[in-house]
Amino acid sequence: MDINALPTISTNSAKFSTDKHDSSDVLYSATNSTYDTNNSFISPKEKQPDLQVLSPDEMTVEIIGYNPKGFLAAQEERSHEATQALDSYIQNIVLSKTAKDQFSQVSNDIAQERPELMNKKWDFSLNARDDIVILHNGDLTDEDVNWLQDRLQYTGLKETLAELKSSMITLVESERGSDMYSTNLGRYDLTEANFDQIVHFGEFLNSTNGADANQILTSQLTLRANDPYKNPTYEYLMLNEHLTNTRPTP
Repeated sequence: MDINALPTISTNSAKFSTDKHDSSDVLYSATNSTYDTNNSFISPKEKQPDLQVLSPDEMTVEIIGYNPKGFLAAQEERSHEATQALDSYIQNIVLSKTAKDQFSQVSNDIAQERPELMNKKWDFSLNARDDIVILHNGDLTDEDVNWLQDRLQYTGLKETLAELKSSMITLVESERGSDMYSTNLGRYDLTEANFDQIVHFGEFLNSTNGADANQILTSQLTLRANDPYKNPTYEYLMLNEHLTNTRPTP
């Protein structure tokens, strides 16, 4: 694709070029205004709105100029993010099936060794160090918790779940991308630090058939995770009483 042959672009919102600016540059705005392929500003046909009185909720910011190198780098980054998301999506399915089979065997062992635990409510997850964390509402004694942690900690299940946990976090982050914005899975805040508060593996593995792993992950995120990335937030920088730059803020 010849990026220097891009057609003239029109839009009805705030305008700015992605070329690197110095402190004297000013972001232009207009209604029904246009930039040509050389990033030259064409005089607006209508009166320019006063950007200083617009709130973020009233303003749409679009990048319509481009720097060829920056344009290609952005496309490459998006392609990488999309590939990561797809790889993680598939890996979640494969690892969930393996983990489900392993958990089924471990559950059978627990039922034989400590059958009374099968009638108590408990779940488990992994913390930031990938150690087993037992989740319960006081239904277990300290002895029960320690026994279950040891029983789940030293099996192949924990290693599979550590891979699955990493893949789940990568999927969420890749779907959000560098824009730090998503209307889908990436809108949720899932990290190493809060993973054990959000993903409950007992519930997950008892529910999944492998193929629906990502749908069940989504349901757990919807239930327990915050979604701070569902709306983009912009930082407005003022210079000489002009709006000179905007950039997303996390």
